[in-house]
Amino acid sequence: MKKTGGGSIVNTGSVHSLVGFETHTAYDSAKVGGLGLTRVLALDYGPDIRVNAVLLGAILTSLWGKVNKKELKPWIEMVPKKQDRQAKR
Repeated sequence: MKKTGGGSIVNTGSVHSLVGFETHTAYDSAKVGGLGLTRVLALDYGPDIRVNAVLLGAILTSLWGKVNKKELKPWIEMVPKKQDRQAKR
């Protein structure tokens, strides 16, 4: 990318990159490492090469039906709601 004049790198992560969850030690550690890699690459190669990360949250699928409502609530609260986005405008 440096030889051709730049470019973009987009890494994927999750909310686990920013917040630790009980019993998710290995997964959370990997996600934090991926975010750290993104930050260091951005410092090393920017501004010619843009390096960003997209941190995904929970996606409501049928598998969530197996989770009790008390455990599900914190995950749901992490997802911005339409009214929250409109209030920020």
